[in-house]
Parts: sequence; C-alpha cells; structure tokens
Amino acid sequence: MSNKDKVSFWRRRGTRRSALALIVATVTTAGTFAVLRDALAYGPGSPPSAAEARQQWSDLRLAGNLQDEFDTAGYSRARFPHWRIVGPPNGQPGGPNCTADKWTKIRDRSLGAVNGCETANGTWVSGYDNVTITNSSGLDIDHIVPLHEAWKSGADEWTDEDRAVFANDVVVNLVATSPASNRSKGDQDPASWMPPNAGIHCQYLTWWVEVKVKYDLDMDNDEYDAVLSGLNNC
Repeated sequence: MSNKDKVSFWRRRGTRRSALALIVATVTTAGTFAVLRDALAYGPGSPPSAAEARQQWSDLRLAGNLQDEFDTAGYSRARFPHWRIVGPPNGQPGGPNCTADKWTKIRDRSLGAVNGCETANGTWVSGYDNVTITNSSGLDIDHIVPLHEAWKSGADEWTDEDRAVFANDVVVNLVATSPASNRSKGDQDPASWMPPNAGIHCQYLTWWVEVKVKYDLDMDNDEYDAVLSGLNNC
C-alpha cells in the first residue's frame, strides 16, 4: 500500500469512527446538564489524568491519526452551527432550555446566582490568563479544539449536523475565557499557542486530548510532539 493509499484508508476509517463518536455524544450530552447549573467549576469537569492523556494520545497516533492536516476548501464557522439550545437538564421537561454558550457561563462562574439561563451578574476567572470578569457579556466562549483546527483534522468530512454536535459540546469542548486570550489563541494548536497562565497548561492539554480522542480527529507531527512533551512535564 502506498503512502497516499494509506492516508486515504485512514481518513475513511476515521470518518466511520467519528460517526460513532458523534452518535454517542448526541445521546449522552443531555444527561450531564443537571450538574452544570450548580457546578461552579472551571472548564470541562472530568478530563483524563495526565498519565491517561499520554496513553490516549499515543493510542490515537498508533490508530493512524498522525497525519498531515488538510485545509480543504469550504471552511467557515457557519459550517459548525453553534450556540444551539441544548437541554433541558437531565432530559426533564420542566427544566430550562439554554444555549450551549449560556450553559458554559453557568458552569464556569466562580460566584453568582443563575436565573433560568441567565448569569448576567457574577464573577468569572478566565483560566487561560487569570483575568477576572464580572459581567457575562464580557466573556468569550472558546472551543478548546478550535473549529478550523477540527476542520483540518477530519471534520471537513462530517455533515453540518455532526459539526453542530461538536460545536455545542459543553461537556468537553467549551470553556469561558477572556476575549483577549481567546483572540490570541485563534485557531492554533498547542504547538503554536498555550494559555499565558502556565498553571493551567496540564489541564488544557488533557482537555485537548479528550476532545481529539472523543471525535477521532487527526494530529500533525508538531502538534503530537508538543502535546506529548507538555504532558510529560505534568
């Protein structure tokens, strides 16, 4: 099998595995929202440990996901419909239906009460740069694995509905940040950008691995080396 054929094979294999992962994500996400309303915890709640993430990252490479990234034509943020309504909490009809960005603000607040889906007044500390924000309108919601990065890593082969699942995945791929840190990151992977706050580096890398593994996304050589090196220091 030529190298070109191997790439084609792995990309087709990745599409099938991604479809399964997306189905699982769609089924299981709604059941987690009951705990988000009062979590007062920053970022995705149950990432793997650094040791687990190292193993998962290596396993993803061995599965054939170490590839050159393909920046195929057609990318736009509109191909990832986001800030859709998700919920109600725990699938119960009496709970609020909130958009994914509002659920993220509810989960990531340090202080402040919740009124339905609203958290206008409260305190948020952006873990990326330790900036304190006291109004939810001053927050950005970051996709830990950026939409463009996902597109280059295999999401270009998904349907728009599958991409919407990814873009609204509060459980593993969304976090509230300061606008400055989010704009600084852009669509970069850990080989070219890490949060200014070094204290969150290990957590950030485990988040990154969790998303890439869940959605069976590819990684390039620089990204693979940077993530593994970072996790080795955790």
